Amino acid sequence: MKIYYDYKMISTDTNYTFYLDDKPLSAIYEDGKGFLIEFTMPDHDVKLEVKTDNSMEALSTEESSTEAPEGVDSPVTDGSDPVTVAYASDVKEKPANTVSVNLATGDTSQSLVFEASREVKNVQFMKLTIFDVDLDGNAKFQYSIAHEEDAISPDKALQVDVTFWGDMPEYGIAYSDPATGETKYFVVIVSGKDGSVSLDPIKKDYLSTTIPDDYNNPNGPSPSSTGADAAISCYQDIIYMYKEAQTNGSIDYTLWESLNMYTCLEGYGWPQRDSNDEVTYSIYDINKDGTPELIISFYGYIADIYSYNGTKAVEALTRSYRDSITIYDDGLVKLESTDAATASINWYELNPTIGEFLPTVQDLITLNDDGTVKEEAYYRFAADGAWDEIEQAYKQNGNLPVWAYEWGGDITYDEFYSRASSGSIVKDFPEGGLIMEFNGF
Repeated sequence: MKIYYDYKMISTDTNYTFYLDDKPLSAIYEDGKGFLIEFTMPDHDVKLEVKTDNSMEALSTEESSTEAPEGVDSPVTDGSDPVTVAYASDVKEKPANTVSVNLATGDTSQSLVFEASREVKNVQFMKLTIFDVDLDGNAKFQYSIAHEEDAISPDKALQVDVTFWGDMPEYGIAYSDPATGETKYFVVIVSGKDGSVSLDPIKKDYLSTTIPDDYNNPNGPSPSSTGADAAISCYQDIIYMYKEAQTNGSIDYTLWESLNMYTCLEGYGWPQRDSNDEVTYSIYDINKDGTPELIISFYGYIADIYSYNGTKAVEALTRSYRDSITIYDDGLVKLESTDAATASINWYELNPTIGEFLPTVQDLITLNDDGTVKEEAYYRFAADGAWDEIEQAYKQNGNLPVWAYEWGGDITYDEFYSRASSGSIVKDFPEGGLIMEFNGF
């Protein structure tokens, strides 16, 4: 049998001697792991013991008596945080008393499992909304408590099903640690590299149940970060995802789908094709609200647009590889589509609350086999007043209503163009760069 005496429990000025049933055991120290102890397990209960000798501080002797010891028990606290998080699919065996809670709000969800190496109490699972970033890069969150447990322990884990809507932190956990007397707070972090989850400690000062009254108040203290700063911070991770896919020649579909991301570049054979060094990024404020959007282009043609909804970056608009996107300086965006039977022009406007472009009017025509117009074009519009209802539904469950893209009645040619853009086409976006050359803002 092999057992590691955890390196986090080892002091450099202490001598360690290990015993099995009072007989000395040899041990080899391995960096990053600790002392490796090897022995043959007899057919009876054993006593595994460590004795220490330290002129500065004597550590307590630890004993373990068990039918099949898995390792040396941890002390009451070794200074490490007792709670960890992982995807349920990565947990080999959950404790029998695992509590399951479903807080997912979208079509896709992930199951997070929180396990504790020792009992912690007053466990609170939190939903987070970022509202500021200070000059040192520390995010400030508004939080609400979505679920509470009296305690979790080695025998009782907490599994929470959630929906991740972007790459900004959206969830956190707090608990009281009886071993230290502290209440600790953590943010659930999703890695932009491999999609793994971890817990990042955060000070209570950066959590608030409400957004301070003086935030965005022109007569009060200025926020230390604007929506533009937060947006650009979010876009950085997205650009790195494109870069990683391009570098690897493949997309991590599990990660991209978990973030509700899809790129029309796939229709061009990206990221496998050799000419993918023509994929570029630009930062441009389409609707002139002070928060810019991220534009991904291919050979100069707009492919995907991302926006920031005040909490996270979301994919605002993409197209099929046969479509084209045009941005106008009055904030409207035109999407032109053609297939074998129809051609259409759809005009969109960005809804900053949900971070997506919603349709305003549509021009649809039917084609003959040779591509000529079979029937006169007709024009339709999105229902008036729908935005308020859409925003309310989105705030309640994080989803767009199923009718969000439905069209209203027919309108005339003049009515159609009264709702379409009268602005100028934006041809030159602020300089961005090649995805492959991106190394952060």
